[in-house]
Amino acid sequence: MVNWPSKDSIAKITEQDSTDQKPKVIEKLPLDTIFDRIDSLVFQQYKMVVITTYMNNSVLDIIDQINQFVIMPLKQKFSFYKKGILIHSCKLPINRVTVLSSSNKMVNILDNVVMSIGLLKGTKGALYQTYGAGGCNACSESFGLFDLNGNLLCFHYNTRSKVYVSFGNDSIEGVKTGIPLEKIQSLDSLKYIYPPSNPK
Repeated sequence: MVNWPSKDSIAKITEQDSTDQKPKVIEKLPLDTIFDRIDSLVFQQYKMVVITTYMNNSVLDIIDQINQFVIMPLKQKFSFYKKGILIHSCKLPINRVTVLSSSNKMVNILDNVVMSIGLLKGTKGALYQTYGAGGCNACSESFGLFDLNGNLLCFHYNTRSKVYVSFGNDSIEGVKTGIPLEKIQSLDSLKYIYPPSNPK
């Protein structure tokens, strides 16, 4: 069972400097601008690249909206490379929702966006870790583990009251790669990619 990091801890960390960025709302782009943000992690000859497409707009803050993203995530793609050659691409099995934007437009967005990615090194190998969340305290959370070739070994995606997707065992995968379970479930050494700072 995954011990979810709290959304309060995520919010506090995203206010701090990460490895190459200080997350903040994109204020200089025109409203409704669509842009891509590219983030990556490298381990020896392997590389994971995350391309997230955003709309520079926020979900209108009204009582019946189910997500409150400050920058609206439209899609997210994961690509895996070995020696510079693409070996696998995929998307996480995340639901989509239609919400009302601050410019009074109906926009179809991801229900859950990966907010942090990490490389977990063990005595027998390494794993990529993802943590995602929806835009409100009662929204969904997700946790995933990929191997270096891009195979999704574990993925848990749920709200407090409903499970959307759950497969794999993070404890078993930790044992296989020699990573302590407490390290797999921690936020140590992760790179925070949401909210985006500057479009790339």
